[in-house]
Amino acid sequence: MLTLIGAGQGTFVVGEHVTRFYARPDVVYVPLRDAPPLHWGPVWPTARETARLRAFVAAAVESAQAAA
Repeated sequence: MLTLIGAGQGTFVVGEHVTRFYARPDVVYVPLRDAPPLHWGPVWPTARETARLRAFVAAAVESAQAAA
C-alpha cells in the first residue's frame, strides 16, 4: 500500500502509529483531526478458535489494561 502511495497511485487512511513506524520520504501523512479514533483488536476465523487462542487474547487484554 505505501509503495503505491509513494508512487502517486492512491491514498489510504491509516492509524497514527503508522507515522512512527513507517516513515517514508515519498509519503506524506495528513492528520484527520476531526475523525474518531481507530480502535484495534485481534481477529480470527471463528472456525479456528482454540483454548490457546482465547488464553492469548485474555493475556493480551490483561497486559494492555495493566499498562493503561
